[in-house]
Amino acid sequence: LSVIDRATNAVLRTITGIGEPYRLKASIDGSVVYVSNSTGDLHRISTANDARTTITVGGIINGLALNPARGVLYASTYNGVLHEISLATFTLLRSVTVGGQMQGMTVNVNGDVLYVANETSGLQVLNTTSLTVAQTLGTLGGAFDVLLTTDGEELYVTRSQAGVVAVLNAQTLGVLRTIDGGTPRRMAVSADGLTIAIANEAGWVTFVR
Repeated sequence: LSVIDRATNAVLRTITGIGEPYRLKASIDGSVVYVSNSTGDLHRISTANDARTTITVGGIINGLALNPARGVLYASTYNGVLHEISLATFTLLRSVTVGGQMQGMTVNVNGDVLYVANETSGLQVLNTTSLTVAQTLGTLGGAFDVLLTTDGEELYVTRSQAGVVAVLNAQTLGVLRTIDGGTPRRMAVSADGLTIAIANEAGWVTFVR
């Protein structure tokens, strides 16, 4: 894991011994970074001194999502298992089998809904109290990543195999428009919420404002 200076793009240091890293998620306050790997380990790393705590949940952890309202972190695996981890104690609270090939995830503003991009099933909507699937949008098959805009109004879903990014109304889950081309993968939103970056495996990054 490389730590990079944002101003100079220079590598400040590297953190070793975390296995083959897959996903990375920073805490809301930036004090820790959560890093998953290909053998089911989840690391909590302090940004102050690189101190590391590790738990093992199993599987290839392809998705991480924070739910500050419930004080938990979700970790999805490629073999269809969803894990819920306490942010306070960094311990596994529960695991449920959702099925399919789970990828990226995001949580709504209230923390009561978890959206899961599932390459097998499409976009899944889970109740965070029971961690059960309330709705599946099978028309979004091949879903790879999902992102909620900062205002909570729209959901972006990348469908890598179809070469499409679907933009949905977050309340009705109806498709508003699409962004076509290439093989869209992971997404991120800027700190001010005004720009979404979509990494495309075809060799470019799409910026949406």
